[in-house]
Amino acid sequence: MDIRNELERLRDEKYREFSLSLLPNADKSKMIGVRLPQLRAVAARIKKESPKGVMPDLPQGDMFEEKLVRGFVIASADLPFEEHLKAVADFVPEIDNWSVCDSFCAGWKAAEKEPELADIFDKYECAWETEDPDPSEYPDVPVKLKN
Repeated sequence: MDIRNELERLRDEKYREFSLSLLPNADKSKMIGVRLPQLRAVAARIKKESPKGVMPDLPQGDMFEEKLVRGFVIASADLPFEEHLKAVADFVPEIDNWSVCDSFCAGWKAAEKEPELADIFDKYECAWETEDPDPSEYPDVPVKLKN
């Protein structure tokens, strides 16, 4: 599924600049500038177009907004436990900043029903969650497996 064109039509340059100011280490070339309510609406549409109990076709791409849409779809997916666990586990390594993490977790309804799903985060260490974050310890990937 290619939603890049749709996201490009929703571009808001002022919002892009604002978002980049909140994510100073973000790759500017990977940010389109789409507001979260619009991204949630795209994700809701994707989910609605898929049969219940089936993981929707997820948008691909490495843009910040494509990653957020993937996260929103996975977070709200109505799947059997094992399938949801796999989808979450596959997505977690894509989380590369606090915004994607917070947005994904805020929309993650399954964690309320199935708290075991939250255990998947226990094996990851996020640069923005350490007491004294040192960016040199996380040069490329802000989320890494704990040793």
